Amino acid sequence: MEQWSSKTIDHDVSAFGLATTDLRWNSCGDRFQCANLSVPLDYMNDQDNRTASIAITRYLATKQPAEGTIIFNPGGPGGSGTGSTYRIGPLLDGILQGKYDILGFDPRGINKTLPRVSCLQSLETRAALQEILGTTAPNLNIHDVGIWDSFGQLIAEECEANSGADILPFVNTPSVVRDIASIVDALHAEKKHHVSYYGFSYGTNLGAMFVGMFPNKLHKVILDGIRSPLDAREIYEWGYTSLASQNDMFDGYFEICDKVGADRCPLAGLEKDSKTTVLDLLASLYARPLPVSSDKAAGLVTYHDYKSFLYGTLYRPRSWLRFAEISSDLLKGNGTSFMLASTRELSSFGMAESGTAVLCTDAVSATNYSLSSWSEFVANMTDLSLIAGDSRSLDTIPCRHWYAEPNERWLGSFDDIKLHTPVLMISNTYDPATPIASGRRLAEKLKKNAVLLEQHSYGHCSTSAVSTCTYGHVIEYLLDEKLPLEGTVCQVDDQEYGDYFAKKVSSFGSKSLEVGFMQAIMAEVGQ
Repeated sequence: MEQWSSKTIDHDVSAFGLATTDLRWNSCGDRFQCANLSVPLDYMNDQDNRTASIAITRYLATKQPAEGTIIFNPGGPGGSGTGSTYRIGPLLDGILQGKYDILGFDPRGINKTLPRVSCLQSLETRAALQEILGTTAPNLNIHDVGIWDSFGQLIAEECEANSGADILPFVNTPSVVRDIASIVDALHAEKKHHVSYYGFSYGTNLGAMFVGMFPNKLHKVILDGIRSPLDAREIYEWGYTSLASQNDMFDGYFEICDKVGADRCPLAGLEKDSKTTVLDLLASLYARPLPVSSDKAAGLVTYHDYKSFLYGTLYRPRSWLRFAEISSDLLKGNGTSFMLASTRELSSFGMAESGTAVLCTDAVSATNYSLSSWSEFVANMTDLSLIAGDSRSLDTIPCRHWYAEPNERWLGSFDDIKLHTPVLMISNTYDPATPIASGRRLAEKLKKNAVLLEQHSYGHCSTSAVSTCTYGHVIEYLLDEKLPLEGTVCQVDDQEYGDYFAKKVSSFGSKSLEVGFMQAIMAEVGQ
């Protein structure tokens, strides 16, 4: 079979070794092993002898032989499973009593896996485009949608030019699902009989689709922060379905800020309530960006950048205090802390181009959508959410110029499956990206094949808050296959949400290992 090689990326795969059809492990750290698994580039065409090489890392269970393997996916699309394994493998091993190998892989187009999606090649170009996008406000000025559309066209054309039009059709979720199946088969060949899956955010899309395509090939499945594959078949759906909890999440931030008071939240106790204060600040930045000139940072704090920073804050309650402190500085005319804290990265689809490839290739082609119809989409999304509506509708605007047709789309359902072990699904009551409504829709489709656990908290995925209850159910399921009762709702340990504006977050008593794991996962979880 022909082995794919990248001509645009200097790719060090020495630790992973040559790609082979079986798993040939190389040591790549203390208790870590790495391998490259050779799989068909196109599973749907037996005549195509090109291959992809899937980079895999596993952390060996401290108690060998291991009882099984847990495949971990941090989300995205665009998250690196090999990198995540290095960070969370030892922690998860400790929580699971050293019984399971922890395995992560880089999905197609990402990091160490080949072929890799590569689009914009120049950091200078990225920075220049960022400055342009940072001055836009498409939710307030519909003309700005045209600027984003031009950028989306540039991204699409650069992806095709630098990744290859003959490669992009194979960077899609069904192909990654089949790659996971190949990994499972390779593990079974090693007599690793119990292979389970633990996915977050977009990783739940992967896990759910796997269950639909390969029922009972996995032993146990946990999906945390539900993104249903049924919600992304039309590109507009990806945006609309993500906003169901957005306004409750947005309002909750300010309600809790005002409740804990100025001693905990610097935005409380001012002349106006905290929500009005921030909205006024946004309006002032739209009228005139704040210039920043100091020995530590220089630039402009724009409406777009500040709103994006606010939306990112909603993902992680542990960063709520930081946002309040930085906003307080901005109210005083000091933007240095914002400039230092804000990553000021190019838009999410510009930096995570492999994610763009997956989203655009998974959905039905959007190339027949006009700019005016997309502008209407942005306006409708903004009506649903001032903070996230435009970003959730513009993340996918490159799809208007995406001509790569996938080799496969999964159009199946969950109607005829019967799992030996039901899926454990987890959704937060208020999640800014994967709302509980998505979890409920998927649970309804899976019927008796899943149990949905609700965590009554804010943030993206259950690991965004500390809940001994949720943690206990996850461990009981992984170790003992015990599921929570239907309708179970777990509270967070701090039901007054004081932790959300605390310098130090509460822990599971003396179980610091568990807290470390939850915090490590939160750093890994994609959108």
